Amino acid sequence: MRYARDTLGANVLFSTANLNELVPLLTQIGTTIGPSSDFILKVDTDEFLQVYNKEERTLSTSLVHDYLKGFATNSTHVLRRSGGNFHVGYTQASSPSREVCANSTDPSVTAFPLRAIRELVGAAGGYKTVYNSNRIFETGINLGGHNREREKGVQSDVGVFHFHSRCFHHEVENTKKAITSHNFISATDTNQEALRKIINLLGVDDFCNVEPSAAIAATIPSSHKVIFYAKFLQCPKQMEEQFYAEVPTGLQNNEFQDFLQMVEGKYSVFRVG
Repeated sequence: MRYARDTLGANVLFSTANLNELVPLLTQIGTTIGPSSDFILKVDTDEFLQVYNKEERTLSTSLVHDYLKGFATNSTHVLRRSGGNFHVGYTQASSPSREVCANSTDPSVTAFPLRAIRELVGAAGGYKTVYNSNRIFETGINLGGHNREREKGVQSDVGVFHFHSRCFHHEVENTKKAITSHNFISATDTNQEALRKIINLLGVDDFCNVEPSAAIAATIPSSHKVIFYAKFLQCPKQMEEQFYAEVPTGLQNNEFQDFLQMVEGKYSVFRVG
């Protein structure tokens, strides 16, 4: 990120905020830069902006430029139709692969197969908001950049590759970081100490066989991560088998692979978290 800021000239902000402090910070940043931008899309480091190719029925990197081109001068541009927010219309997620993870300790995201593309309509439209920058002060930006009912907007052709599911050990590490940042556990906790804190938090002492009530889980930020980590602590082998149980589709996106290889070769510092 320092390279992106210092060498590439990207507008990078560093912060020591934890996940409990991030929502007001995101909203503050969005409100500040809103007047000098048109739309804001909050993505994580394992998410990549695409546009859906309706003819090929694939996500496309090259179409991003064409999709955005002309917005400033074209009053009938697709992104001007609602006057408010949009939501990401398509997503394609990675599929975990035991084989890929066994062959490398830190494999590139392009090594992982992809699941089928999902069109995000109805309830699924809550995945990601494309915020109208001038209305951020009204809606705010939530932790995942997800849609809430008041900011559903209309479906767009904007798509996102989401390389979240990759290696089990990465999933465990990233989950622990997240719930530590929420202050649910401490980085210095032993496994037993961490488990005890989660049991007290969710009121369940056998996560391998009992799911916490939806009502309790709904009150806890990132509760799905808390539950995942508790299950890992109590039944790690079972969790690992479930994680890799999905049969890989073998789907790949050659255009995105070529693009990412070009980026990695050009800058030599690129790595997905």
